[in-house]
Amino acid sequence: MTSALPGSPLPPRAAATRIDDEELLRAVLNCLPLRVFVKDRDSTYLFFNRKMAEDLGVAPEALIGRNDLDFFPAELALRYREDDRRVREEKLTLSYEEPFRTHDGEGWILTTKTPWYTADGEVGGILGFFADITPHKRAEARYGTIIQTSRDAFVIVGSEGELCDVNEACCQLVGYTRDELLGMHLSEIEGQQGPAEIAENMQRLSRDGGGFFETQWRHRDGHRIAVEVSVRLLDDGGGMRFFAFVHDISARQRIELALAHKTAIYAMLSRINGAIVKLTDRQALFTEVCDIATRYGGFVLAWIGEEAKGRSENGRVHVLACSGDAKHQSYLETLVIHTSPELATGRGATGTAIREGRPVIMEHLQTRDESEPWHAEMRRCGLRSSMALPIGGGSFRGAFTVYAEEESYFDEDVVALLEEVAGDISFALAKMADTEQRLYAESQVALYAQVFANSSDGMIITDAANNIVAVNASFVDITGYTAAEVLGQNPRLLKSDRHDRQFYQDLWATLSAQGAWQGELWNRRKNGDIYPAWVTINLVRDTAGRVSNHFAVFSDLMQKKAAEELHRLKRFDALTGLPNQLMMEDRVGEAIIHATQHDRHVGVLFINLDHFHMVNDLFGHVAGDQVLNQSARRLLDVVGAQGTVSRFSGDFFVVALPDLNAASAINPVASALLASIAEPYAVSGQLINLSARIGIAVFPNDGKDFATLMKNADSALLNAKVGGKNSFRFFTKRMNEHSQRLLTIGDDLRRAVAERWLTLHYQPQVDLGSGKVVGVEALIRIDHPQRGLIPPGEFISVAEENGMIFTLGEWALDEACRQRRRWLDAGFDDFVVAVNVSAHQMARGDLPEIVARTLAGHRLDGRYLELEFTESSLMRNVGKSLSLMQQFHAMGVRLSIDDFGTGYSSLAYLKQFPLDKLKIDQSFVRHLDEQGSDALIVQAILALSHALGLTSIAEGVESLAQQNILRELGCCEMQGYLFSRPLTAAAVESLLPRRA
Repeated sequence: MTSALPGSPLPPRAAATRIDDEELLRAVLNCLPLRVFVKDRDSTYLFFNRKMAEDLGVAPEALIGRNDLDFFPAELALRYREDDRRVREEKLTLSYEEPFRTHDGEGWILTTKTPWYTADGEVGGILGFFADITPHKRAEARYGTIIQTSRDAFVIVGSEGELCDVNEACCQLVGYTRDELLGMHLSEIEGQQGPAEIAENMQRLSRDGGGFFETQWRHRDGHRIAVEVSVRLLDDGGGMRFFAFVHDISARQRIELALAHKTAIYAMLSRINGAIVKLTDRQALFTEVCDIATRYGGFVLAWIGEEAKGRSENGRVHVLACSGDAKHQSYLETLVIHTSPELATGRGATGTAIREGRPVIMEHLQTRDESEPWHAEMRRCGLRSSMALPIGGGSFRGAFTVYAEEESYFDEDVVALLEEVAGDISFALAKMADTEQRLYAESQVALYAQVFANSSDGMIITDAANNIVAVNASFVDITGYTAAEVLGQNPRLLKSDRHDRQFYQDLWATLSAQGAWQGELWNRRKNGDIYPAWVTINLVRDTAGRVSNHFAVFSDLMQKKAAEELHRLKRFDALTGLPNQLMMEDRVGEAIIHATQHDRHVGVLFINLDHFHMVNDLFGHVAGDQVLNQSARRLLDVVGAQGTVSRFSGDFFVVALPDLNAASAINPVASALLASIAEPYAVSGQLINLSARIGIAVFPNDGKDFATLMKNADSALLNAKVGGKNSFRFFTKRMNEHSQRLLTIGDDLRRAVAERWLTLHYQPQVDLGSGKVVGVEALIRIDHPQRGLIPPGEFISVAEENGMIFTLGEWALDEACRQRRRWLDAGFDDFVVAVNVSAHQMARGDLPEIVARTLAGHRLDGRYLELEFTESSLMRNVGKSLSLMQQFHAMGVRLSIDDFGTGYSSLAYLKQFPLDKLKIDQSFVRHLDEQGSDALIVQAILALSHALGLTSIAEGVESLAQQNILRELGCCEMQGYLFSRPLTAAAVESLLPRRA
């Protein structure tokens, strides 16, 4: 090693390099333990001290006047002379190590050469020193061998944190070569500290002269290595540097961590077993197990899930209990797991464990393919390994799943202990299930005993030989026999002799083949009275399948049969078996009550067979009765379960159609009834053709009770008779014309949907404060090719009556959302599109699914949609309305009450709805600028909206005076012809706000 430092002329009288007193200088130099020599400018030796001469084995005087060529090989001598030249000319001090042979052998010396100066400041020659560093070099070689062969890493670190030297063990520890490491900064392999922390730590070590600490180093591939470092601050001739031995303690830490894990699992197992002993409720046990797992078992998250039953669930696993801090529990909030391997969510640890009935361990959770559906949440929560263990007992089928933040957490010992935990939980579940089954069986036995003792039906239990072993109190009441009189007897003592031998043979054959028989038996009481009984007999078999008992239940039908016959005679027609006038009156009365409560209609159809008297006259009354019976059957076939058919008298029938959406629903039924009567009748071998006419009255328009409806239906029937055979008429001309109009409009509606005549116009809604458009209301129109634009007032009521309101409503919603998506894509932002919802759409109950599907289909956020409901539709079924509104609110959809003030909403209910807006009906706005009560009503509505925190909007604003009054009263928004009529989507765009 050679180092060069700049030299400089010494001032006169500088004692270190100037020779003024030769004798004194000789004495001093001869006393030094160093080898000292002095050369002139030609590199001729002027002086050797005693130590130098002794090492060379010659007298000092013999060396004076000679040069290096006299003592050293030419090549070496010339190098020495070149060094002398550099020292003289460049005025440097040179220092280097070199081998040196003395009279007693070879060694190492540290040679230092520096210029000496004359009195006038000129370089007079070379002053040299030889220091014997042989012991140092030998020690260095010895320690170097030790360091290089050490299993621990060794590193020398400079004062700036640079790596000055490393051994092979260090290279292997961090995965770099020696050449790569030399010159690197310590922070490049330090895994815990950055450059600033390293500098601070080095300052502390400098103050203390060294130290001992643990840290982590970073391998070239990125993984961390736990190490302990022993460091000392030393000067090895190159300045103060840090000498450190670094010991890999990863294995030790793994052992310590595994021991800690094992200890924690033991504690967890002990406490869970304690909970199993203490708790008898399954849910409480699950909650306690999860809590123990995170509190004592060292897991950051633990949960127990159960596989849902039912094909529609696809093996969905539901969380029953969990434990962990808020961050880790949040992982479960959106967790979707199934047991089906066909689903991506069924291939994780929990689903596999339940499906295959085995523990499943998953390391490296954040990168494994099986856990891909949950990678994002696992990274957010720091979950790196998990184990799922199947648990079950009774009907329960699920898993206990635990998570750790460390990789490779689940070693052999931990797995074995967790399997023991799962086994203990399953044992507890099985024990709970057994206990539940035992308690249930005991309760059932007690229940059956109560039923047997207290039943109003008679009960008999016989043994395998059919001897009576038990009867209940009702048996005694019905038969008149006491229990003591019948025990040990055969039940045949009750025979009435009304049934022949074949009857009983068939009974026993059915009982033997099917295990049960049911039917009507005539039995005899103790007093000899014969009575009908409805009897059910069942076989009871033992575990081997042999018949052990017979169990019979019977009821006395005598009173029942008498009551049934009386009821039939009072309420049914004796000829046709149809309900009579009395029963029809009851049925219609019930239908009217239901229709009143649910805003429905009831149709009463009065039917008369044309010229029926001719059948009696020509073929006789027997043939006439046949025709009436056949007519009854035909009418029943048409009406089915949707109504009631009755015979009043003679050839008059009445059909009641309840729960109608609209009066127009009667038309197809009436036509079908007429067509059924028009079919030929086969009577006495001949075909007879008849026709009929029908008069129709409808609740509530044509009457509020049965008598009124029948009277008006009779009037309509008279009108039908004027119109010809096979015809029907509604009660009034107005109703009849209305029926025809409904048919025409209904046809137009169907064509409008099929041929795409439907269109939406949009009326802007304006903020009264800023004048900015904040919304548009979507209004449906029919663009008829002959009649032009048809407003909704002409066809919505028809659509509600014939059921097409659902098609129109879904179309309007879909088209409005599609247009709002287009406007968003075109840069029109910050306004809603309002769509009206009918009461019929709300009543059907599937509107939330339709809205959610439509929003998703157009990638539209719910906040851009506003649904308008009429006040009366919300109040029709408050509970159902509240449920629907909450579902819409959860989607982010804005909700508004349309035509507010025209209904009869309860404030107690109103404040429960998650509303955003009240729309003041235009009937109050129309005369707002005139003297009257409308201003007070509007003011009250606005006060209510402010109190409820709702936005208010007035519709039908057509004058500046109305606008100013609304603004003064505190109304938030308005819409009406004052600002704009309803416009097409293209025309309204000029009024819409664009995104900034």
